[in-house]
Amino acid sequence: MDQQRADTIREVEHPGSLFPIRLPTEAEVRVLELVALGLSSREIAQRLWISRQGVTYHIGNLFTKLRADSRAGLVSRAYAAGLLDSGSWPPHVRLEARPPVRSVSWIGLQRSPSAG
Repeated sequence: MDQQRADTIREVEHPGSLFPIRLPTEAEVRVLELVALGLSSREIAQRLWISRQGVTYHIGNLFTKLRADSRAGLVSRAYAAGLLDSGSWPPHVRLEARPPVRSVSWIGLQRSPSAG
């Protein structure tokens, strides 16, 4: 199993969390924030410029990761797990709960010689 997949699957215990959760991806984070606002799949798709099926896919992944069975349950579990910041409006995912950003090193990369 590659490292990126292992990082995604690993369960993480957040400080103040009621239960261990699997970290959402960045796309799932954006969808979760809009679900917490009460937007429909169609409205989320329009805001994120993705298909409605893409929204449904991300919400399904969030249901699995947070062990929820409804949108209301999803938002409730996200607050209980410490993913959503309860002290903010509009709701947003706490920075420490966001997936890590992988840095890319450009050192040592060379441009290929152009054909002249």
